[in-house]
Amino acid sequence: MPFVSNDLLQALSRDVAALRQQVADQQHAIDQIQQAATAAINTGLNEIREVVRRGLDKTRESVSDPLVGISTELVAVRNGAQDLARRTDQAQEEFVLALRELHADVLQQPDRQAEDLEQQEPGGQQEPATDAADDGGEVEEVEEVETDNENDDADMAADETETAEAEEFYGLLKKAAGISHATVTANRDTWAFLVEHTAGDRHFRVPGNVAARGGTVDVELAGPSLVAAMTALRNVARNGDDIGTRAIAEYLDDRITQTVKTLTDTSRPASAGEPVTLVIDDRLPPPGPAHPEPEQNDTEPAG
Repeated sequence: MPFVSNDLLQALSRDVAALRQQVADQQHAIDQIQQAATAAINTGLNEIREVVRRGLDKTRESVSDPLVGISTELVAVRNGAQDLARRTDQAQEEFVLALRELHADVLQQPDRQAEDLEQQEPGGQQEPATDAADDGGEVEEVEEVETDNENDDADMAADETETAEAEEFYGLLKKAAGISHATVTANRDTWAFLVEHTAGDRHFRVPGNVAARGGTVDVELAGPSLVAAMTALRNVARNGDDIGTRAIAEYLDDRITQTVKTLTDTSRPASAGEPVTLVIDDRLPPPGPAHPEPEQNDTEPAG
């Protein structure tokens, strides 16, 4: 067996240790490079995700808002067409009814003339009535006059009440017409109902800015559109064919009228320009006056 000196063994041990150290250093460098590459890839992926997410949000906004506007305009067009068809049908029905009445009147005219001739005597004079009949006729005439007077008083009272309501409503319409900027917050279906029954009014303008938030929309309206909504909804509430339609229209009319009354009853400075907010949602209280009404001092100044 050949002899190996200790020096040679030590040298070999040092070489092996150096090689191990180099391998460990290279492995450490490889691990660092791998970690850096992984971090860079993750950062790049996160940035790509953020860019994609922003792009999708912008796309959603650019598509969703125009779709809401188009849907509102389609509802307005459909309501206008339905209103035109309803008016045409009503005019036709009235025309046919007038023709029928005229035809019936023409057919009954000879019969009425024959009855009038039968009630007269050959000499052309009617039979004289008895004194008892005259007395009974006078009593009946007095009773009819009293009844007519009572009916006239009731009609006058009803006319005065209707006139007062009309004057108050006219004042509210004037106040609404002066509102330059009003924001209406309502459910999407509620807004569609309002547009459907108001779009036929010549003063209503379909808003271009309709912000959708889930099932709620925020719509900016001006005074003429509020006037159109108040008049159209009141007409539907009083003359609508369906009880549910009348109830919804009356609720919306009351909510808008309440807001306009709040503005009317509130002392606001001439420079106040904050927009009016109209919330159609019973879960939230209607907005109060922007400025509290100053207290009245009933004490007369001395001297």
